[in-house]
Parts: sequence; C-alpha cells; structure tokens
Amino acid sequence: MSIIITKPDAQWYRKDKERGHLRFPNTKRIKIEKYPMGGITQVKCKCNPIFIGRAEDNDIVLDEDYISNYHCKIFKKRFRWYIIDLESNHGTVLIRSRQRITVTKEKPIKLEKHDNLELAGNIQLMIS
Repeated sequence: MSIIITKPDAQWYRKDKERGHLRFPNTKRIKIEKYPMGGITQVKCKCNPIFIGRAEDNDIVLDEDYISNYHCKIFKKRFRWYIIDLESNHGTVLIRSRQRITVTKEKPIKLEKHDNLELAGNIQLMIS
C-alpha cells in the first residue's frame, strides 16, 4: 500500500532522526518512495498494521499539535485494507466521492484506492 501525506505549508525533514513534523522511526517497515519536498511525501508500507500518531513508536510519526499520540490504525484483513480511529481527540475522517465519513474504533472502514483521509482536520493522507 502507498500513502501520500500532505499538509499545506508543512516543513518536512529528510532524516527520520531530525526533529520535524514527519518521521519514520522504523524504516524496515516503511519505505520512503520520494523524499519530502514541498510538503508532500509518498511512502510505501509493507507492514500490517500501520500505526499513525505523534508517539515515537508509531510507524508514521506526525509531530503536530492536534494529532493524538496514537491517532489511527490501518490494517489488512482478508486481502483488504481497513482503518480505525484510536479514540483520537480531534478525529479521523474518510473522504470518498465528496462524502465525509467519520472513522470510529468500533466499526472499521474498508479503504479503496484514491480514498482521502483527514487527520485532526489538518493532515491529508491519500491511499494509492
């Protein structure tokens, strides 16, 4: 699965050890396809599950004020990818065909190619 991460006017850093907004502490699980340029980063995820949040032990670390320590989880089940929110403070929204669907922990939502995710109303993820 590839995930494209964007944030308007973001300042991303190339090395995961530098203090920045976006880091990949476990590079064995996440492969950076294109280095961060202009606030856009594409990563290739070969792991299951994929944890996203502000804490350093996530697969994708987003060091932003409104992102929870453990914000959401993307996982594969029976050859399909799903997402759940991990009871984050500012929520996760799936945007599909102009429809906004709130993601919860109780009901996993199946991801489709070209789905967009909005984390805390600020970070955009596109599934490709």
